[in-house]
Amino acid sequence: MKRKRITRTTLKEHEVIVVKSLRRLPALPRCQRCPQQVSLITLVDAVILVGLNSRVIHQWIESERIHFAETQQGMVLVCPASLLEQTWQGRPVAAGSGGS
Repeated sequence: MKRKRITRTTLKEHEVIVVKSLRRLPALPRCQRCPQQVSLITLVDAVILVGLNSRVIHQWIESERIHFAETQQGMVLVCPASLLEQTWQGRPVAAGSGGS
């Protein structure tokens, strides 16, 4: 009886997304909740990154589905890592659904 040799190959894929803004902003803070070093992005850049409206992103912030910070000036900054993770889970909250 001949022996069969089986070779298994496992691939891991990593994606790097670079967000460049034309606006001149001071150095943006890093996400304090992520294990990796991730710079927070503005809400406008977050909307562009995932293609959702700001209302959905605000609902995710309020339900603590994504990491965020607020500057002393009241500007909302979003963690792109948690934003993309939430987006890839395919669970956007429909506007007016009450968040559940």
